[in-house]
Amino acid sequence: LYSKDETLRISSAKHFSKLARDEGSVFRGMFFKYPKTFELLFPALKDENLKVVRDIIITLGCAYNRYFKDPRVEKELYKFYNHSNKEILTSAINWTSGIRKDETYDYIFSLLQNKQTAQVLEAICEHFGPKTSKEIKRKALPILIECLERKLGKSTTSKVITKIILIIDEDNIELFNNKISLNSDPELKELFIK
Repeated sequence: LYSKDETLRISSAKHFSKLARDEGSVFRGMFFKYPKTFELLFPALKDENLKVVRDIIITLGCAYNRYFKDPRVEKELYKFYNHSNKEILTSAINWTSGIRKDETYDYIFSLLQNKQTAQVLEAICEHFGPKTSKEIKRKALPILIECLERKLGKSTTSKVITKIILIIDEDNIELFNNKISLNSDPELKELFIK
């Protein structure tokens, strides 16, 4: 992973990523439950090749979600929420979606203040669901509704609508009704029905 040979670094990072995601391997759990593993992987996040960085983000995020909730992973992956490369940014957002902490949502809402690409917006949507806290749901609902005013592709629109439906509950249904009028927009109403 730290070879001078760039091709070797890329293939090593890919290997770690595959190992973290491979549900069929009996060894992965032992490997990723060991804190020293994370310490060995963190420096690779500074690699000049973004393919290495992307695969290490995936490795750390997956290992955090499945095997060992090392708080250092959160800290390291949050650093990529400001990354200019959309693929790296999207990877960081995707692979921190299992971190259900207020700090994560600070980063998420900060991103939502600006118009994001469809890919980034879809990744952001993964952070919201039925288990999201009431406070976060209430804050997210009007922002996600506003996203529907943009010209989005079918996939992104569908993802946003799905997340809106998943976060509606008795505490925010009135907010939903005040923010959106499905009767005045038959096309949007049809999408919600689907």
